[in-house]
Amino acid sequence: MALGEPEEEPYKLLTQSNLEGPALVDVYCQSLTPPYGSSFTFNGFQDRVFPGQRIDYIFGLKISRVLRCGILSVRWDGRYSSDHFPVLAEVELPPSKIRK
Repeated sequence: MALGEPEEEPYKLLTQSNLEGPALVDVYCQSLTPPYGSSFTFNGFQDRVFPGQRIDYIFGLKISRVLRCGILSVRWDGRYSSDHFPVLAEVELPPSKIRK
Protein backbone atom coordinates (compact mmCIF):
# COMPACT_ATOMS: atom_id res chain seq x y z
CA MET A 1 0.00 0.00 0.00
CA ALA A 2 1.23 3.49 -0.76
CA LEU A 3 0.14 6.76 0.77
CA GLY A 4 0.08 10.11 -0.93
CA GLU A 5 -1.65 12.37 -3.39
CA PRO A 6 -1.93 11.43 -7.09
CA GLU A 7 -0.04 14.57 -8.11
CA GLU A 8 2.93 13.74 -5.84
CA GLU A 9 6.14 12.13 -7.12
CA PRO A 10 5.85 8.68 -5.40
CA TYR A 11 2.40 8.07 -6.94
CA LYS A 12 3.63 9.15 -10.37
CA LEU A 13 6.69 6.88 -10.13
CA LEU A 14 4.50 3.86 -9.41
CA THR A 15 1.95 4.52 -12.14
CA GLN A 16 3.95 5.97 -15.06
CA SER A 17 4.01 3.61 -18.02
CA ASN A 18 7.34 4.87 -19.38
CA LEU A 19 9.27 3.14 -16.60
CA GLU A 20 11.26 0.02 -17.36
CA GLY A 21 8.92 -2.88 -16.69
CA PRO A 22 5.15 -2.85 -16.14
CA ALA A 23 3.51 0.19 -14.60
CA LEU A 24 1.08 -0.33 -11.75
CA VAL A 25 -2.57 0.69 -11.66
CA ASP A 26 -4.76 1.94 -8.84
CA VAL A 27 -7.09 -1.06 -8.41
CA TYR A 28 -9.86 1.19 -7.02
CA CYS A 29 -10.18 2.73 -10.50
CA GLN A 30 -9.97 -0.63 -12.32
CA SER A 31 -12.74 -2.50 -10.51
CA LEU A 32 -15.23 -4.39 -12.70
CA THR A 33 -17.97 -3.29 -10.30
CA PRO A 34 -18.41 0.17 -8.79
CA PRO A 35 -16.27 0.62 -5.64
CA TYR A 36 -18.25 0.18 -2.43
CA GLY A 37 -18.12 2.07 0.84
CA SER A 38 -16.72 5.49 1.44
CA SER A 39 -15.08 7.62 -1.26
CA PHE A 40 -12.32 8.77 1.11
CA THR A 41 -9.80 6.92 3.29
CA PHE A 42 -8.78 9.57 5.83
CA ASN A 43 -11.10 10.06 8.83
CA GLY A 44 -8.91 11.78 11.43
CA PHE A 45 -10.71 9.73 14.13
CA GLN A 46 -13.76 11.97 13.52
CA ASP A 47 -17.32 11.41 12.31
CA ARG A 48 -16.88 13.90 9.49
CA VAL A 49 -16.75 13.56 5.74
CA PHE A 50 -13.40 14.33 4.13
CA PRO A 51 -14.21 14.47 0.40
CA GLY A 52 -11.23 13.95 -1.84
CA GLN A 53 -9.15 12.43 0.96
CA ARG A 54 -8.56 9.04 -0.67
CA ILE A 55 -4.88 8.93 0.24
CA ASP A 56 -4.51 5.15 0.64
CA TYR A 57 -4.13 2.92 -2.38
CA ILE A 58 -3.67 -0.65 -3.51
CA PHE A 59 -1.60 -0.92 -6.66
CA GLY A 60 -1.63 -3.92 -8.96
CA LEU A 61 -0.29 -5.05 -12.30
CA LYS A 62 -2.25 -4.09 -15.40
CA ILE A 63 -2.64 -7.79 -16.24
CA SER A 64 -4.73 -8.48 -13.13
CA ARG A 65 -8.54 -8.40 -13.05
CA VAL A 66 -10.03 -6.40 -10.19
CA LEU A 67 -13.31 -8.08 -9.31
CA ARG A 68 -14.27 -5.57 -6.64
CA CYS A 69 -12.75 -2.93 -4.43
CA GLY A 70 -13.92 -0.71 -1.62
CA ILE A 71 -13.21 1.34 1.45
CA LEU A 72 -14.51 0.12 4.82
CA SER A 73 -15.69 3.07 6.89
CA VAL A 74 -16.48 1.06 10.00
CA ARG A 75 -15.96 1.41 13.73
CA TRP A 76 -15.38 -1.31 16.30
CA ASP A 77 -16.89 -0.82 19.76
CA GLY A 78 -17.78 2.72 18.70
CA ARG A 79 -14.21 3.71 17.82
CA TYR A 80 -12.12 3.87 14.68
CA SER A 81 -9.12 1.55 14.73
CA SER A 82 -7.06 4.06 12.76
CA ASP A 83 -7.27 7.56 11.33
CA HIS A 84 -7.42 5.85 7.91
CA PHE A 85 -10.09 3.46 6.62
CA PRO A 86 -8.95 0.08 5.24
CA VAL A 87 -8.95 -0.41 1.49
CA LEU A 88 -9.93 -3.89 0.28
CA ALA A 89 -9.70 -5.46 -3.16
CA GLU A 90 -10.51 -8.82 -4.66
CA VAL A 91 -8.04 -9.36 -7.48
CA GLU A 92 -7.74 -12.24 -9.93
CA LEU A 93 -4.28 -12.86 -11.36
CA PRO A 94 -3.69 -14.61 -14.69
CA PRO A 95 -2.48 -18.22 -14.55
CA SER A 96 1.25 -18.60 -14.03
CA LYS A 97 3.32 -19.82 -16.96
CA ILE A 98 6.09 -21.47 -14.99
CA ARG A 99 8.04 -24.04 -16.96
CA LYS A 100 9.62 -27.06 -15.32
